[in-house]
Amino acid sequence: MLEYVHEPHLIKHIIARRVELGIKSRQLIVQCREANKIVARDPNELRESRFMPEGTIIPASVIIFADNVAFITTRKENVTISIMSGDITITYRSLFDLLWETSKIPTAAS
Repeated sequence: MLEYVHEPHLIKHIIARRVELGIKSRQLIVQCREANKIVARDPNELRESRFMPEGTIIPASVIIFADNVAFITTRKENVTISIMSGDITITYRSLFDLLWETSKIPTAAS
């Protein structure tokens, strides 16, 4: 997503607003140098992160909130789709939780 939304804007506006509202988040992220920098800010940004299993490919961002699931592709299609559906939200939240359980908890050495 950083390819689409510049990090300073993301931190100063989107994340700052979420923190201001006291909304905690969880994210699954591919481990790389940039990811390590992002994960290091987790405590200040009310976020908990885990590194997805090696080889996991998820090119779209998926944001799950309330009864909504938003899909954001930024590489080729540049498409955003938001679906308001309790059943779809439950389905994607369950899939997220399954992947969360198999993902690696970041350590200071990560």
